[in-house]
Amino acid sequence: MLRISLTAVEHRYGRYSIEMANELQKFTDVLMELASGRNQRTRDELVNYLEEAMLIYRIHYGPWSTSYKELQSKKVHLTSLLTN
Repeated sequence: MLRISLTAVEHRYGRYSIEMANELQKFTDVLMELASGRNQRTRDELVNYLEEAMLIYRIHYGPWSTSYKELQSKKVHLTSLLTN
């Protein structure tokens, strides 16, 4: 269901829009919960979505933005899950 939302937002606003970044951020919240189950496919997907959202926020707001930093901390947390 959430993937449909991502597709709709991308078609409506564009791949590198703030709206897309906001949807990706919501989607990564859900995937973070699923990634704790150590499903490799979910973790790989999560990393890709995190990086995509981070790129969009960096383009529009810069790496000092709150949203960018939140995604960066999610990525660090995910990395720590993978190494434990």
